[in-house]
Amino acid sequence: MNKKYTHSQVRAEMLKLPEKEFWPVGSEAGNFLKEVVEKYKPQKLLEIGTSSGYSTTWLLEGLQDITAKIITIESNQSRYDIAQDFFAKLDLKNINLTHLRHHAPEVFKEIDLTNLDFIFCDAIKMQTLSLFEELQPFMTKNGVFIVDNVISHKNSMQNFYDYLDENNIRCQVIEKGAGLILIDNKQFYT
Repeated sequence: MNKKYTHSQVRAEMLKLPEKEFWPVGSEAGNFLKEVVEKYKPQKLLEIGTSSGYSTTWLLEGLQDITAKIITIESNQSRYDIAQDFFAKLDLKNINLTHLRHHAPEVFKEIDLTNLDFIFCDAIKMQTLSLFEELQPFMTKNGVFIVDNVISHKNSMQNFYDYLDENNIRCQVIEKGAGLILIDNKQFYT
């Protein structure tokens, strides 16, 4: 039987990778993701933009006491393979982890998107709006949609910001890491 490692041990190994090739969210943003998962207790999560799996490990750590399914998508073969190797080192216990090497949104037609409780979007920034528009209808009432790099890449996401403003969609900007936006799906049910 292969030895299993803690989330923090695996993350320490991930941080040895070249940052400019893997763009980890960083510990502040990662810890925020973990706290959101612990608060909302999602059962079905979607992550777009796995890279090495650094953010995924934070999600997994937050899910330790929850039975859940995570679908994580990475388009780059090299990053996908590296993440697969890291995921194999973790004891996933009660987590069903599906790691896909594909492009979003093209892969969406191949997976069950119903009843998403949590979405973490760390994809191509110019796609953020189209991904939000496509995925939000699949989210549960208690779901949350989180986007990364909203401060560092704000100019690349201006259409997303404009859309949120024009449609009076409430969001919370989190000034951790490169900046995150959290959108609580409850507002679409009032």
